[in-house]
Amino acid sequence: MSQLDLVDVHLDRSDREPLSDQLAAAIEARIATGRLRSGDRLPTTRELATALQINRGTIQAAYRRLAARQLVEGRVGSGTVVRPSASPAADFEISALLSRRVRGIGEESSLSLASPIVADFSRLTPDERFFPLEEFTRTLAAVWSGRKDLWQYAPPLGLPELREEIARRLSEHQVPRSAD
Repeated sequence: MSQLDLVDVHLDRSDREPLSDQLAAAIEARIATGRLRSGDRLPTTRELATALQINRGTIQAAYRRLAARQLVEGRVGSGTVVRPSASPAADFEISALLSRRVRGIGEESSLSLASPIVADFSRLTPDERFFPLEEFTRTLAAVWSGRKDLWQYAPPLGLPELREEIARRLSEHQVPRSAD
């Protein structure tokens, strides 16, 4: 695998699939499509770990998986090489290089571009543009100046005012309880 091919391997750290399985699938796809041919030497675990910024054990697990599937073999002094295969390489398909997660995304044409996107949930984080930062900092400042004790550990039984409010609301629903 050339240095250029190292750049082409993309691992999705947010995916539930282990990185070793993702790497093995990426190398297997390159073998199946003919980008890696019989006798091609794979990078050492150290080289690949540095290039992909992952643990060497992850690379070793991927290589073991490929060896178990008889796609590669480790040779003393030669490193890990692609084994000869009985079947010819399949036609190259770019989709074979995509992760399962990306393949599961539908066609872009199904999205209506006429309607504006209100919130982007792709990062699974709130959109900072919609967070009321000024109001939030004003509220924090007001609470900080009025009740500095709120920034400390609470009493073991909770804040007395909160316990009293809970007791009051329970009694409104015919569940009489004391603040204690």
